[in-house]
Amino acid sequence: MKRLLLLSSLFMVFTLAFPKEKSSIINEVFEQYATQKVEHIQSLVKFTDEQAKQLKNVEYQFLLDVQKAENCWLCNKKKRVEKLKVAKYKAIEKILSKNAYIKYKAIDNNEIKKMPLWAD
Repeated sequence: MKRLLLLSSLFMVFTLAFPKEKSSIINEVFEQYATQKVEHIQSLVKFTDEQAKQLKNVEYQFLLDVQKAENCWLCNKKKRVEKLKVAKYKAIEKILSKNAYIKYKAIDNNEIKKMPLWAD
């Protein structure tokens, strides 16, 4: 009886701990992706480090929200992701200047590829 109780309690501990570990790995990957993306765009667009920090937070939150939308069973995923994109670009527009925002959005949407922007 003691063995059964011990095994069942160990099983419950491992099953409850596993989803937390999985989500922390996903969060870490999202954070690294957002950091790399913003650093790459910063090298092309040339905005400040404070703006880069704010943009990393916006990109990271966007990735988390998209993940939540993709895991939603009753939601219209496509419409939800489109709404999230609009909200993301509104937040980015508040952070960057008009010129930097246009460049950022163009690079983010793959309209400009692998070329430094020389316009000031």
